Amino acid sequence: MKELNWIASNPKERAKYQGEYIAIVGERIVAHGEDPAQVWSEATKFTAEPLLSYVPKAEALVL
Repeated sequence: MKELNWIASNPKERAKYQGEYIAIVGERIVAHGEDPAQVWSEATKFTAEPLLSYVPKAEALVL
């Protein structure tokens, strides 16, 4: 799935959207914002099943 590969390969790009939901189609962000329903609605204009992901405000440290 291109979208999952994009998430893993682009941490700096994702960091621009901390605290927001992002919708990814292929290898591009097509919508973003704090309301997941609104982001989903905007993203479904591009495809029926976009990948919706939340970008945390800070990276979690896992020990």
